[in-house]
Amino acid sequence: GGERDHVVLAWAGRTGRSPMRLLNVPYRISKDGGGPRSRSGRFGRRLEEVLATRPVLASLDSSLSEMLMRLRLRGRGIERFQGVDHHLAHCAGAGAMLDGDGLVVSMDAYGDGLSARWCLRTDTSLTPVGSLACDSSPALLYGMVGSLLGYQEGEEGKVTALAARGNPEPGRAPLRALLGNRPPMTPDLATAKEFEILSKLAPEDVAAALQERLEEVVVPFISSLVERHSVKQLALAGGLFANVALNRRLTEALAPLKIVVFPAMGDEGLSLGAAVKVYLDHERRWPRMPKLPLLGTQLVTPGSDELSALGIGQGNFQIHKANTKKIAELLSEGRTVALARGKDEFGPRALGNRSLLFSCRDPMLASGVQEQLGRDPVMPFCPICREDELRNCFEPPFPSETADGGLGLMTFAVTARPEQTRQMPVAVHDDGTSRVQVVSREERPFLYRILEDYESLTGNRLLINTSLNLHGEPIVHSVKDAVRTFNAGGFDAICLGDVLVTRS
Repeated sequence: GGERDHVVLAWAGRTGRSPMRLLNVPYRISKDGGGPRSRSGRFGRRLEEVLATRPVLASLDSSLSEMLMRLRLRGRGIERFQGVDHHLAHCAGAGAMLDGDGLVVSMDAYGDGLSARWCLRTDTSLTPVGSLACDSSPALLYGMVGSLLGYQEGEEGKVTALAARGNPEPGRAPLRALLGNRPPMTPDLATAKEFEILSKLAPEDVAAALQERLEEVVVPFISSLVERHSVKQLALAGGLFANVALNRRLTEALAPLKIVVFPAMGDEGLSLGAAVKVYLDHERRWPRMPKLPLLGTQLVTPGSDELSALGIGQGNFQIHKANTKKIAELLSEGRTVALARGKDEFGPRALGNRSLLFSCRDPMLASGVQEQLGRDPVMPFCPICREDELRNCFEPPFPSETADGGLGLMTFAVTARPEQTRQMPVAVHDDGTSRVQVVSREERPFLYRILEDYESLTGNRLLINTSLNLHGEPIVHSVKDAVRTFNAGGFDAICLGDVLVTRS
């Protein structure tokens, strides 16, 4: 309802998607047609590439796309808008996380005719200094091999998790043929004979070889950019950097360089990144960004009438004032406690405001939660840890020592110390790593106190934090969403703002 200075789209016109926009079915060909290696998926991607890379066709595509966008936005009362290049939007979001000079890199499958772009960041500017074309896309190959293994677009994280269980040796040769070194190049993936070889191997071995090859190509590539530009900090965005195992390898290769990953690293983050880029261009300074990505709607504590209307407040439920000691007691008893309080997190993971907490010690409890949430058993759970306990639980190097840096956002895997693997097996994946969230007293006081109180009761420093949603559904937003998920999952307690609800 407020005044608008600019309406910004993460789109620079070089997309090749005017046919899909004309039919008003964006992504239908490439996403719903059987995956990136299907006939329709290949046709859609090839059509986009042809339209985006032929100058005359690209001009027609851009004009038609702009006309269609104007018509649709006009129906929403928007007469003027401007576009921001896909990868510049990614880079702007990530660049806003840094203070001072640094390198910002965006890599994903493809966007606006490119698979990667990198920029130099100063306090007043974001300057593009290099890019890779669409045929140089490790992320696209990752998605295609994931499709070969039966995973859908958006499930690449399952492939990464599966890789920890496999032996890369059987798949090394075909993966090295599919993904070259200088620069990362992918051949005609639709007809590559290597896919026939991979299709006959164990899925976990294919995933392991894919992950290994991705790291072999991308880590030296990013390292060469850091060395070339002599920077002391690095910001990453784009769907490729949702791969926490890759991010861990970058940390090891580039230590003690400070590294951050934009929390909404996929295309869901383009909206904010595009807005940041336009602000930077107009103001010649970066907008002030919150240290944690709590950009959503504030959840208002429900009253007794609202709870009753949702079927809570009588019979099988007890109502308490939210209390970290009470929550810690429940967790120490092996209970599951949902948290729905404060603002929504921005990005594909919950960081304590829309979370489900439970003990790291009991694999049977974790197996039960997997079933309650409908999660794939291959998906690991992730722990939370107080900032001052980080080095007691995990081994350096770290992307950043502070909770508002690389480890505060669950975007990196780190190596767990052996005693944590023995004592808290649920917190550690098959390869001995954890995608940990580090919590500071200043930034997350409620969550920090839960960890303190839990340790005082049990002697354990870690808890599991997984997002509060049934698998395949969005992370909960409202009180109504939270209560529905609480009941559907059969969890033991839920914190709704300042109210704690427990089952009798």
